[in-house]
Amino acid sequence: MTIALLDLDHFHGVNANFGWPTGDRVLRQFANIATSHIRQVDWLACYGGEEFCLVMTETDLQLGCEVAERIRRQVESCRISSIDGRTVSFTVSIGVARLTANVDGVVNLVELASNGLQEAKRAGRNRVVSVGEDGKPQVA
Repeated sequence: MTIALLDLDHFHGVNANFGWPTGDRVLRQFANIATSHIRQVDWLACYGGEEFCLVMTETDLQLGCEVAERIRRQVESCRISSIDGRTVSFTVSIGVARLTANVDGVVNLVELASNGLQEAKRAGRNRVVSVGEDGKPQVA
């Protein structure tokens, strides 16, 4: 199993500049994009306000990163209209990690993916960073 933590970049700014209804549109559009790039056996769940967790069963780290990158590219190219007609663009930062025999349970797996997400944000956002069982982040 591989998981990805996905966080919409600067989402607070979307709400502040365009209003909460537009923020809701962004969240719905993001969910549509993400679910269109995953298999029926995988699942996407809201993990926080603008953070999501993607669980990909029987998926290795490389394939998980490929899925995450496809989602990232599609989100980056997406444009929606705000409630008042302005164009809104948004991006997503993603951390990816795989559950292996050397990863000490699901909590550790989420921590690894979270470390990848934080590194993606530190490195400038709008990118995918994987974290292997050694804990070292790597831009995918």
